[in-house]
Amino acid sequence: MDLGLDRDRRLTAPPYDDPKLVGWYRHGASPGEQGTAVAVGHLDTESGPAVFAGLPELKRGRIVKARRADGRIARPRSTRSSRTRRRTSPARRCTAPGAVPSCA
Repeated sequence: MDLGLDRDRRLTAPPYDDPKLVGWYRHGASPGEQGTAVAVGHLDTESGPAVFAGLPELKRGRIVKARRADGRIARPRSTRSSRTRRRTSPARRCTAPGAVPSCA
């Protein structure tokens, strides 16, 4: 799912009622491309754990698998993870250059 910035320049998120959906910042790199790929999803919802429920255990440098829209599996290396409130977002990180394929 392609995601962008809202009118207040905050990164949007996948719908709250689809807790297993992950979105990617559309103006950044796609997973597996050179640069910073930003994955956005939910940790939990009222119905229980969501797609990023295991995010606190993700270690820097770990290879993660990401299924791209074209069906290919990208294997970027995690460089950092962060949690933000739904109405705030690290939009500055969405355009950070990177020398190797990575996910922020």
